[in-house]
Amino acid sequence: MKLAIACSLEWPSFYLLNRLQEAGCEIEAVYVQSRSLNAQFNLSSLLTNRNTLGWTNALSQFLGRPSLFSKERSRISDALGPLRSVKDLKRSNLKLVPVASFRSQEFAETLRQGAHDLVLITGASVLPRRVADAAQRMTLRIHTSVLPHYRGGGSLFWPLFFKDYEKVGYTILQVAAEQDVGPVIHQQQVNIDPKEDSQVLQLHVYRSAADELIRRLQSDELTPLEQQPTPIDFVFKQPNDRFRRLYQHRHEGPLRTLARRMEYPLLKRLKESEAPTITVMYAHRLLPDDLPADDWRRILGHATVSETRELITLMRRTHDFISIPQLMELHQQGEWVDRPSLVLSYDDGYEDFFSQGTDLFEELKVPAALFLSTAVLEGHVPYHQRAYDLINGITRERLIVPWMDSTLYFGDSTHRVLTVEYVLLPYLKNLSPAARERQLDELFTANEVDPALAPEAFCTPEQVVDSKRSSQLSVMLHGHR
Repeated sequence: MKLAIACSLEWPSFYLLNRLQEAGCEIEAVYVQSRSLNAQFNLSSLLTNRNTLGWTNALSQFLGRPSLFSKERSRISDALGPLRSVKDLKRSNLKLVPVASFRSQEFAETLRQGAHDLVLITGASVLPRRVADAAQRMTLRIHTSVLPHYRGGGSLFWPLFFKDYEKVGYTILQVAAEQDVGPVIHQQQVNIDPKEDSQVLQLHVYRSAADELIRRLQSDELTPLEQQPTPIDFVFKQPNDRFRRLYQHRHEGPLRTLARRMEYPLLKRLKESEAPTITVMYAHRLLPDDLPADDWRRILGHATVSETRELITLMRRTHDFISIPQLMELHQQGEWVDRPSLVLSYDDGYEDFFSQGTDLFEELKVPAALFLSTAVLEGHVPYHQRAYDLINGITRERLIVPWMDSTLYFGDSTHRVLTVEYVLLPYLKNLSPAARERQLDELFTANEVDPALAPEAFCTPEQVVDSKRSSQLSVMLHGHR
């Protein structure tokens, strides 16, 4: 049986390549995207990959060692076999075929011309139908969960996060034009120790999946199951660096927040111009200093009054603070600032902007702008705040999510914040306003949210009118719901 592999240059791909070669499978070609193949010691690729892969995986590709930054790198490296790096792959007797993109028409044509019986995809995202149907017989992939649960990215991380251990496993499936919904060849739960390093767990799952895949390739047992799992609409995303930082209870202090938010303007200045920059510093909350560290608002990184004062004092050494009206006037007159400048902006209209900020900004003589949601003035609670209200409104440790057809572990404050921020809100954001409200109503009803819950306070029309007395505050409307 003629087999081709289209793979990312991450260690699971190297592991599968080694296992298939050891088993005597005939690999006709290995297709690799050119940007991955040329990523080693390429600074441009490093900066591009860090946005999609995160710093750890991007640095691994930059150095050409897929398992370099794993806590268990020696254990993983030992399991890989002779092919452990890009250099090993280039020196092997495998036919290495660079392609521009796995989603391109050119790649689909190349696969058809290769006339491969089977194509195995590893580490690739959703593929168009022209690629999925290019093999003579079928295109396969391994997904590291028991589908239909945990579709999408982070499929091994999320069941551990939600203590949904019976969903840890793998699915060998035929690739379709939608993500992780193709006909299932085989799926199996894998017993794991949740305390193990995540990449060791991934190796454990891949070892079991490779055993089954090789057995089926050798015995030609590739008929899909008669009863297919019904797909679940929700698709997970790979947790990013900020998620992992919060998950490990590493609070992002004000200085790190400032550095992250100014990173792009600073890089842009270095690349494009020596002229002074104008940077907008945005925030949502201004919290009292006595708020506990485990409060969900603190976990999300909202600054306190003292932290905001510290930031402003620090930045005044090198920057001027200007108001939104001043910025608009500069733009209209075609003028520019003589010194690097900052615009301080707050969003949505939480009450603490007025109760905590009015005196602070007057004291420091710093202008600040509030972009006030019209929904707040109309008496509505923005949808994202309704989702955050679940954090304090549910007393049990399980969250019923109607659109997932399942319950999720809903643990301590940090766990609840991450669930709302990275699981519920990304789904709700993509809905229409009416559908969003309907789903939130169903969510609150299913979980019997405490009706006595006092939602977060937003500003009143009286506070907005009163803000006109301040020489430092300006309020503008926007339509965010």
